[in-house]
Amino acid sequence: MGYHLRPAVRDRMARASGHLDAVIRMLDADEPYTDILLQLMAVRGALEKATGLILEDMLESMVDAPKASQDRLIQAIREGIRVVS
Repeated sequence: MGYHLRPAVRDRMARASGHLDAVIRMLDADEPYTDILLQLMAVRGALEKATGLILEDMLESMVDAPKASQDRLIQAIREGIRVVS
């Protein structure tokens, strides 16, 4: 069973990468820190959204999984929550 939100997670990661590239360009161009902080918040937002999508996909996968494999998925979800909190 595949995770159907993977393309959305990848999109968020590409977005975060673009914002991070912008931060590096801004640092090289001696842009004001306030502008750089705005870009960093965009990076953070994209990463947080990707994190939420991953956890959502893991939960949906568990609901759709056969009863026999749900314990393994529950453990994976617990581990994922532990990692992000």
